[in-house]
Amino acid sequence: MTALEFGEKNYKSNKLTIFLIGTLIISAIFSIISYNNLIGLRHDIKTIQGDLSKEQVANAEIKNSYYQKIDGLLTESSDQLLGLVKEKIPQYVSQEEDLSLSYKKGN
Repeated sequence: MTALEFGEKNYKSNKLTIFLIGTLIISAIFSIISYNNLIGLRHDIKTIQGDLSKEQVANAEIKNSYYQKIDGLLTESSDQLLGLVKEKIPQYVSQEEDLSLSYKKGN
């Protein structure tokens, strides 16, 4: 007759199996949380980029209106206050030197 002994189990293989399954579950949960954070950050970045482009447009419009107002103030009367005179035939500073003489070929 065969004697069966109940109660003897291989505890080492059970512990290893439980440890591996636990590690698998923890890594799966960590991966899901990391993926959700990544998607949230991508969404936030796109939202911030959209807000930034809107603010850049608003800034350009403010600068445009500012320069239009400043341009209206800079008239001939303000030029006269600064002591500027509008010449009918202006003489410009120019350099009338032959540049070909300053460079000698063959040296």
